Amino acid sequence: MSLHRPHRLLIVDEDAVVRRDITRTLGQPLQSDDLEALEQRLFGAAPAAADTSFRVDGFARGDEALEAARAAAAANEHYAMAFIGLDVSRGPTALATLASLRELQPNLPV
Repeated sequence: MSLHRPHRLLIVDEDAVVRRDITRTLGQPLQSDDLEALEQRLFGAAPAAADTSFRVDGFARGDEALEAARAAAAANEHYAMAFIGLDVSRGPTALATLASLRELQPNLPV
């Protein structure tokens, strides 16, 4: 069991399919156990590979995402990056959400 905490990604998009696809793509480790076992057999014991999985939190509305970002900041588990869909019809606009996230975490890549 790894004590490493994965990097956190914040997804804000109304489209559940977009949120699901990003989560499936980035929420999975990039290197499988089978590949690691084969590499070890071929090349011997190697340094532990970096954990390349992400914890992905997806939300349909900007206000929900901001609430999660505030909770993450309070727990000192800031987001490493945010993906924000530009076409939102409910809740704060994408630009308002971005502005609020930047107030909370000024160096957040979006």
